Amino acid sequence: FKIIEKELKRIPSIKLKFKNINTLIKQAHLQTLISLGDGQISDLLIKYYEYGANLGSLRRAEKENDLSIDDYLIKVKLGYKPWII
Repeated sequence: FKIIEKELKRIPSIKLKFKNINTLIKQAHLQTLISLGDGQISDLLIKYYEYGANLGSLRRAEKENDLSIDDYLIKVKLGYKPWII
């Protein structure tokens, strides 16, 4: 990431604004869950919103649903498709 940021800063027409890379990554994980989630993820997301829709509530919902978000994201990375079009 730092290499990309360094190279893009050299181009005057590009303005980069990053507040916190860790927050950005966590938000990307959440977007992945929303777009590629199966039934288990659906239950998790409902709890996530019931608990306040913040990153702490996501971890709480993960524990309650006995689900590992990290393991699910690895499955997605390896080609898991929860639905067929």
